[in-house]
Amino acid sequence: MEAIDQPETVIDRCETVYVFGTKLDDEKFDTDDCQVFDHNGYHWIVGEQFHANFKLPDNVYKWDQVHINSWMEWAKNEYNLSNLCTTELKKLTPNEYSWNIVLFCDNNSSNDEFRTHIRLLKTMHKVYIKKKDEEPIDIPLLLKYKYKVDANPELSRNVEIWQFLLYLLTSSKCQHVIEWVGNDGTFKIIKPNTVSWMWGLHKNNFKMTYSKMAAALRYHYGKGIIERANGKLHYKFVKDIKTMIGHSPMDIKNMFDQEPN
Repeated sequence: MEAIDQPETVIDRCETVYVFGTKLDDEKFDTDDCQVFDHNGYHWIVGEQFHANFKLPDNVYKWDQVHINSWMEWAKNEYNLSNLCTTELKKLTPNEYSWNIVLFCDNNSSNDEFRTHIRLLKTMHKVYIKKKDEEPIDIPLLLKYKYKVDANPELSRNVEIWQFLLYLLTSSKCQHVIEWVGNDGTFKIIKPNTVSWMWGLHKNNFKMTYSKMAAALRYHYGKGIIERANGKLHYKFVKDIKTMIGHSPMDIKNMFDQEPN
């Protein structure tokens, strides 16, 4: 496991599962204050419906063999598994049995989502499921941006949201998540989940959403800085960009287009 130091909140990478949130004194995660993503950037959440239906203990270490059998039947249907079997496992104490079955399943499945589910059982000690129909976040970009924020925490705390968006628009590394669409200062947020999570790093808020970020943007409407534009996820800087930073939006975009891949 690789840990990235940060006061109170951390990002941990555990077998290509990323956990954003608070670590407790005993090195366990505060699951009520964590957000979890797989290596593709998809969001995983605690399976509340699973626990409501089966009424199993939240912590996998407290499962007995009956609990394990219930979970196995659920997993077979949830992940379309045809060969999930534990006949090779020797009956141990409840805690030992739970842990060994998790290891056994992890080593004997080619189903990527099921392996992620197992990794989260091992990491978070709870049942997590993949959140449906949600745009994945760009994990590599988010981690690189976090290093930049951590390098200058005093500056990052004082950044306003319009300054943050302007920075992204003038970074060639961010053009796949946000881009200029006009020389009049209009831009489009292409990947709102990724952009809002990057903004959350400034606010030390791992529960940031695009809706919350959009509310922060609305605070600046009518102040001669930024406003909504025509089109979904489109915004516009009111001030002339060339006057602000010395280059027009299309000058910037052309420079990015000429950079080697």
